[in-house]
Amino acid sequence: MKLKTMKSTIWKLLSVATFTAIILLAITACALSPEIEAIEIEASNNLPMNVNSNQPMILKLTPEGADTEAVQFVSSNEGIVTVSNEEGGAIIRSHDVGTASVYAISENGVQSNSVDIKVINELAERKKAQEQKEKRRQAALETTEKKETKTASSKRSAVSYAKPTASASYESTSQEYKEGYVYIPRTGHRYHKDSICSGMRDPSYVSISTAKKRGFTPCKKCYGYY
Repeated sequence: MKLKTMKSTIWKLLSVATFTAIILLAITACALSPEIEAIEIEASNNLPMNVNSNQPMILKLTPEGADTEAVQFVSSNEGIVTVSNEEGGAIIRSHDVGTASVYAISENGVQSNSVDIKVINELAERKKAQEQKEKRRQAALETTEKKETKTASSKRSAVSYAKPTASASYESTSQEYKEGYVYIPRTGHRYHKDSICSGMRDPSYVSISTAKKRGFTPCKKCYGYY
């Protein structure tokens, strides 16, 4: 009976000793973790992320060896991004398109810098860029067509404008034909109907108006008066 009582007492003492050791170890571990003095999020501002994706966040704690589990994260819009502490570091999760700011804060009130995270939908962005490219292409084609139409119209106008000039030239020629052509000699001052009149050699064939402008008068023989 006494032996059983002794064994029971020993087990109780051992249990108390084990529990006490665990408590002491926990207290010692806490005492070994230095208090956080500064927190820095090592990321550029406007950090880009695709929607529904994860990305690690690197924290720099001062002093080194400070407990990262003593840090919490705050998001300005948890519908867009959230940050959580996980094994191996902090993880950013994107949920919707937009921009949100995140920062870290320790149990003793030390706050980190704030970082803006821009969440985009890459598929939608590519589709939008393609649509804009197609619009620019269509606009360029329309501009080219307008230029070609304008050029063709200008050419037609130029041709139409030139026609009266050609017609006028033809009418002028016809008028000269109607008034008649005559022969003028190399020497003398008479113009003739007949190229051999008065013994002319190699006479020039010109309109009557041209002959008159040069000072020629009609030949008495050719025109029937003396």
